[in-house]
Amino acid sequence: MAGSTYTTKLSAPGGRIDRLLAAGASNKQIVEEFYLAALTRYPTAREKRLLGEMIREHASRRQALESLVWGLVSSREFAYNH
Repeated sequence: MAGSTYTTKLSAPGGRIDRLLAAGASNKQIVEEFYLAALTRYPTAREKRLLGEMIREHASRRQALESLVWGLVSSREFAYNH
């Protein structure tokens, strides 16, 4: 969609993911925060369950969260809302 523009911002030191991880936020809290920011809604129970599994199974929590945010901003729902 926007290539390195979003990728660079998602992984930037001091960015939102970085701050949430440093603050000790849980996966659930982080997922909910990004859903509200990107889609202006909470994730469904199914989305929470599947994303929780994806984050836990990924080798890197940070990379899993970056993938989550990339998925949100590249979704039709995000494009429709913004």
